[in-house]
Amino acid sequence: MPASIAQILELTDAVEQAIDEGDWLHAGQLNADRHALLRNLFADGAPHLGVEEKAALRDVLNRNDAVVGKLGADRDRVAAAASRMRQGNRAVNSYRQNAARVTADA
Repeated sequence: MPASIAQILELTDAVEQAIDEGDWLHAGQLNADRHALLRNLFADGAPHLGVEEKAALRDVLNRNDAVVGKLGADRDRVAAAASRMRQGNRAVNSYRQNAARVTADA
């Protein structure tokens, strides 16, 4: 297996670990490095890849799909939490406005 494919697999492991640890900045940096290796690997259309290398790259694609699914679920959870926070802020602001009116009317 070419060194670049081994490096791509190692970086894929590292990206997944960084995501699992919630270290999004590091995951993004590792992913950028991985993409650079992938671009270089396929710069000439990759006619030199054998069956083993193609299988390894299919595994990387499957793992990417799994990470994308996880990120989508995480994004949805964050969006829901942000929505609840906005609703809470609106409720607090409404309460303050009503309290100010009651105090002013008294």
